[in-house]
Amino acid sequence: MFTLEHGKAFRIILDVAIAALFLAAAGCAHQYSAKPTLGFIIDAETRQPVEGAVVVAHWDLEYGLEGSSTFAWVVMEAVTDRQGRFDFAGWGPRKVPDFLPSEARLKDRDPRVVFFKVGYQGIAQTQSQADKDYARPHEFPTRGASVREWYLNGETFHYRPAKNDAKRLAQEVQSFNLVLEYMRGPPCLFFDIPRSFLAFKKAYEQVIATEAGKAAFRYGRPAHEKWLADYPQVQAMQKQECGMTAREALEKVERKHDAGDA
Repeated sequence: MFTLEHGKAFRIILDVAIAALFLAAAGCAHQYSAKPTLGFIIDAETRQPVEGAVVVAHWDLEYGLEGSSTFAWVVMEAVTDRQGRFDFAGWGPRKVPDFLPSEARLKDRDPRVVFFKVGYQGIAQTQSQADKDYARPHEFPTRGASVREWYLNGETFHYRPAKNDAKRLAQEVQSFNLVLEYMRGPPCLFFDIPRSFLAFKKAYEQVIATEAGKAAFRYGRPAHEKWLADYPQVQAMQKQECGMTAREALEKVERKHDAGDA
């Protein structure tokens, strides 16, 4: 016979079980992994491969009201080869960092992939854009799925030239500047994409000599200069956290580039 005492005992057991579930959830950080990412870039006019374009892929954790805050958790770069191909290795599993809010998750826009080369109009692709442009919503992983995959894998992207339009060229360089500037992540993020910063630095030096470039960059500092801060405290932090300063990393990749080894 089920008595009042039985009911109290059952309630206690239930409360303990629920508490145990919450503790287990708190102790198990959410984790993700990603499949390899690849694609091809060709000139939209000549249909020839575009070699030497910088490609940045980043998986951003989102949190806050409607994902208003982001953290560039995994960031990779590649440079297209003679066939216009770029690829990124798979990664993970990785746990969401403990210092971020508990709701921090990968949602439905990663990876964000950005292409950049001087003389071409920039391209940025996210999963949500792929949903719109390629009409593949049924193929997408569920929101927050633990295994991530770029559903434009293997696609060929048409890159439009902007060589004869100084204003457009300056705007494209400024657009890439904003990508780098607003990418918020760990203190050593610069060291994951040094070739991207080098490509931007060279493009900036090219366009800033023009009236269109001066207009595009009339406010604020370019992204690479913000990372190359000469403040002793910043340099000491970079050396401690990353093994070298951002300036040293940029100079290293620039030497390799100039020697034809990048």
